Amino acid sequence: MMQAPVDLAPAGAGLPKTEAYLLRKVAFPLLRIKLSRGSCLDLFRRSGEEISEMVAPLNLEQFTQPVLIKRMPGLEDSSRYWSAEMTLEHIQIVSAGALYIIKKLEANQPIDLPVRTQDVKPTGGLALDRKRSFNDYLEEIPHKLEPLTLKGNATHLHPWFGELKAMDWLRLLSFHQDLHRKQVRAIIRGLT
Repeated sequence: MMQAPVDLAPAGAGLPKTEAYLLRKVAFPLLRIKLSRGSCLDLFRRSGEEISEMVAPLNLEQFTQPVLIKRMPGLEDSSRYWSAEMTLEHIQIVSAGALYIIKKLEANQPIDLPVRTQDVKPTGGLALDRKRSFNDYLEEIPHKLEPLTLKGNATHLHPWFGELKAMDWLRLLSFHQDLHRKQVRAIIRGLT
């Protein structure tokens, strides 16, 4: 990855303290009220389709060009200098981890995966194949979630939101993808 034109906080530095507190104590509890299983899957589908539509016309150079964007709520500073490809890769990394956690919680199995934001940063490299990979992922995730009840009480620790049940991880997966939909839009606006 190219060097950012400004100094960014290191990966895993987290969010500003006030923002982190509000996300944990206000925003996420509201998501618990607002997002049912069906609305989570609908948000996942809608945001994913919009991301796919936004990146479809991008050529290789545009798709892989990192763009420095303004930090938006919920986005670590270290994530502000990414390309559209990198953002899609990050979404897929996080969603794969969330799905693994959801399945383990559903089965009441121990989870050997500590969640650390610095471990889910993209590296790039698939180039235009990332578009196909992302579209495949959008089709696969709902099918993998379909047989799961998401009703257990087992939890796993998220560094920003605390102990989350399986249904909370689905809420996070959908909310996370929608946040990065906004990031992809900002990246595309910033392309020169």
